[in-house]
Amino acid sequence: MGLFSSKKNPCGICGGATPRIFARVIEEQPLCSDCNDRIDMEPSLQDNLTLQSIKEHFVYLEENQVLRDNFVISKDLDFGFFCEKVIFDFYNKLFCMSGEPDKMVFAGSHLKSFTIKEDQETLFEGSSAGLKRYTSSVPDRVAALAPQLAMVRMTAQVANQLDRDEDNKNSYRPRMDMPEPFEEFHIELKLEHPYWQTIEFKVSGPDFNNTHPDANSFMREYDQTAAKLEELAGSLMHIAFPDAEEMLVGWVNPLQQAMAAERPVDSIEEIRRFKGLLEEGLITEEEFAAKKKQLLGI
Repeated sequence: MGLFSSKKNPCGICGGATPRIFARVIEEQPLCSDCNDRIDMEPSLQDNLTLQSIKEHFVYLEENQVLRDNFVISKDLDFGFFCEKVIFDFYNKLFCMSGEPDKMVFAGSHLKSFTIKEDQETLFEGSSAGLKRYTSSVPDRVAALAPQLAMVRMTAQVANQLDRDEDNKNSYRPRMDMPEPFEEFHIELKLEHPYWQTIEFKVSGPDFNNTHPDANSFMREYDQTAAKLEELAGSLMHIAFPDAEEMLVGWVNPLQQAMAAERPVDSIEEIRRFKGLLEEGLITEEEFAAKKKQLLGI
């Protein structure tokens, strides 16, 4: 019993000491910190808890401990600081929303479906019907911003030159005032489980540098996160729907369609147009090379 806990009002579950302030109260009885921290269910199910339902929940957690003890990590996906972590046991077809099997462990059979989106635009949909993979429009939206991004960089270079000419007396720095192509990825898992029906989390999308925005840097960061989300989709399908098929549906990038066929004549015109932007200093060599490869289907 410490300075901030007391046995004057014992825990309604285990009888232990409870916090003197901010204790969770169920049926007019406080919970100790240990019992409160053990509760592992989605927030919407915690509104109508009773002492008896918590005791039943703890029995379920004891049974779930067997899965935690036998969990062998086959793959771990970490989506960054303050973001979700997911681990998979492919052999036993289990997963856990943590870096270690120290929370509720779910069987693949608990998963009914999942979606992964960029804002409101779907990238993946998974269920027993199969994995539907949608083509992202983000690469084309980033490419369309290339002239504006180049202008911001050019303006920053001019400001830096003026700053040097004026012995660093010029404190003005132009800042980019345009939204990113998208804000965040949204992941939603639908479960058939007594304590978790829905698991949702978000992963932030890349940001442009305010004074030196670069499409290639943005896309490198985007590709890294998108690849990890593709691993997530594949891993969920592996443990829950191993025999389901995969299909590409929805919006398809017209440039990708062109690459599959003979190179169209207007690709040459597009290359010339981007070459002109390069000569005018509106895009970088790297951006021109990437666009040229895209148009040529390399």
